[in-house]
Formats: sequence, structure tokens, C-alpha cells
Amino acid sequence: MDFLTDEKLVECSAESTGVYIRLMCLMHKSEQYGAILLKQKDKQTGKQIYDFACKLMRQMPYDIETIERSLTELLNEGVLSMDGDVLFQRRMVRDGKLSDTRASAGKRGGQGRGQKNGARAFASRFASDFAQAKTEANAENEIEIENEYEIEDKSEDEDNRDIPKEANTSLPAREKMSRLRKYGQYGWVKLTDDQYERLQRELGDAELQRCIDYIDESAQITKNKNKWRDWNLVIRKCSRDRWGLSVKGGAAPGRDQPHSAEFKPSTGFRKAESS
Repeated sequence: MDFLTDEKLVECSAESTGVYIRLMCLMHKSEQYGAILLKQKDKQTGKQIYDFACKLMRQMPYDIETIERSLTELLNEGVLSMDGDVLFQRRMVRDGKLSDTRASAGKRGGQGRGQKNGARAFASRFASDFAQAKTEANAENEIEIENEYEIEDKSEDEDNRDIPKEANTSLPAREKMSRLRKYGQYGWVKLTDDQYERLQRELGDAELQRCIDYIDESAQITKNKNKWRDWNLVIRKCSRDRWGLSVKGGAAPGRDQPHSAEFKPSTGFRKAESS
């Protein structure tokens, strides 16, 4: 996974990106691949994010406030996940389990000779690929990022299989975090309760409903031609780039909004008037 093409990480600050890169390296070396467990001795204040920051400060060149601030932003943007005493990167957990499964199958078939543990082998491959990330943001990386967002559309059972054993001990919190609800007249827009509440606080009721209605009708009329999957991110872009509103105020169409035509939910697309 290339951090240069991660659309969720792009929404975060440079400070948070630096902490995230360091954290990924630690997660690749952790005992539970892709996850960091807050042990009993690390619980100093009862505030999980702060306690994680204290734990990570010993292995990062940042102060506690910087790490705590970065972890909060990364969790809010969905780059990282936390359940109970476990901080994890969802895709890394899934890839680690997949590598272990393949390694076991190779040993049974006589093909695993000379191979290390699946998760450790994947960590070695990642270290090599990560060094070339700045110059090789290739199509394979883009496909991996796209697949990451498809995780949000999995069933609850599939989600639970991707989460460490410790994380499964708090099911009520997991249900609130992972269960998707449909919004809009046609039900294209799907958000978790946490995502909806956060958008409601940031955008306000009126703006959030406007963006949901606009995106929902856009997807219905075009049969989701834009291939939207991360609806949380699409709603933020809709509000930020003022999709569906007059361009006289100077707002340019977003990347996913058509440039050659203006979309109106009630009438569909029409050609933009020439100036």
C-alpha cells in the first residue's frame, strides 16, 4: 500500500503523515502483525490515545502532544482503527493473516521450504517496496488502495475476521464503528453512525443533508459512473468543492464532478453555458 496514493491519508496533516509512517514500521515488527496492544503496564491515565502516545514516544522522535494529536486525526479520518486496547491498521491485519494462510498452505504442499513466517516475509517485502514508494506509485498500488475502501462494504462477519482477537472483545463498540446505514432517497450513500455524527458536527445538518441528497441522486442517475465507494470522503469533497452550487462564487468542480456538464439532481446533466 503506497501512502502517497492513500486518499484518506491525504486528508491528514504532514505532521500526522510522519507519525503514521513511523507507526507502520513499528506495526510491521510487532508481535501481532499490523497491531499494537496497550499492555497493562502502559495504562497510566485511563485515556487510551494519550496512553498510546506515551508508549509510542519511546520509539519515535516526537513529543507526546504531537503523537496524541496525530493519532486522533488518523483515527478520525479512518486511516487507523482502535478497539479496546488495540490500535491497528485494518489492511495490514488482513494481509498478515493472508500471508500466514499462504505460508501454511505452501508448507503442506512442500512449497514452503526456506520461507519464513508469512507475516515476517511480508514485512521484508514491504520494507523493500516502501523505499521505492516516492518514485513508483504504480497501478498495483492504486488497486490496493481501491480494495482497501471496499472493506467498508463487507458484512459484519467479514469485518470481525480481519480484527485481532483482542479487538473482538468489545462488540458493541465494533458494531457502532463498522455497521453501515443507507442515506438518501435511493440509498446509495452509506455511512457508519460515527461517520454520520462526525460529518454532522463538522458540516451542520443542512449542509450534510444537501450533500447526501446531491450525491445520492447523482449516483442514481449515472448508476454511480464515478465508482464512488468511500462515501464519507465524497461528502467532504462535495461540501468543500461546493458541488451542485453555482460556480459564480469561484468554486471549481471537484475531481469526481464532471467538468463538461453541470449536474442538477432534478433534471440530470446539461451542457455548461459558454461564457
